[in-house]
Amino acid sequence: MNELIRAAIDRFRSSRRLRSQILGISGLTPRKDRAVEVATGARLVEEALEVRDAVRRGDREKVLEELGDLLIEVEAFMTAHEINLEDVRRFQSRKQRELGQLEG
Repeated sequence: MNELIRAAIDRFRSSRRLRSQILGISGLTPRKDRAVEVATGARLVEEALEVRDAVRRGDREKVLEELGDLLIEVEAFMTAHEINLEDVRRFQSRKQRELGQLEG
């Protein structure tokens, strides 16, 4: 079997296991599955792991692609939970000040 195909199959199996572990459910229809994943943040975890894996491989192009996917999931999660970006930015700035990354 082609190495790329084997890697894709392993990734698919791994993501299914990850989703079932995070969500604690199985057998949902794709539409409901996607909605639950967005609402629970399971897709955030999956995409963050894909970013990490791309970084470990040293594949900058893949890192950029996976970061884009992660941002899509962040936006979907925020929308699902009616979270405002400005509120998040306020907390982000406060945390950066606490860590000494921002002055003021």
